[in-house]
Amino acid sequence: GALDIVLGHILGAGVLHLFVARSDDERIQRAAIRALVRHPSARARASVRSLIESDGVSDRVKAEALPAIASIVKARESGPFKISRQ
Repeated sequence: GALDIVLGHILGAGVLHLFVARSDDERIQRAAIRALVRHPSARARASVRSLIESDGVSDRVKAEALPAIASIVKARESGPFKISRQ
């Protein structure tokens, strides 16, 4: 929620990526990925993609991240700032 957004803006996408990539604690990984998913930067989106594709993140954390990613994409496509796919 709001804490993920604040966390993302305070720490930035690069630091959040490092939290996920270097932490063995799934709670930290989940919180950092949630913040990355909600972060508005292109770098954050690229980080999420690379983390989902990496072997260093557990399948459980990846599985929890995918619905959050899908809901953000859906909201962006149907909201006031619609994304057009061509």
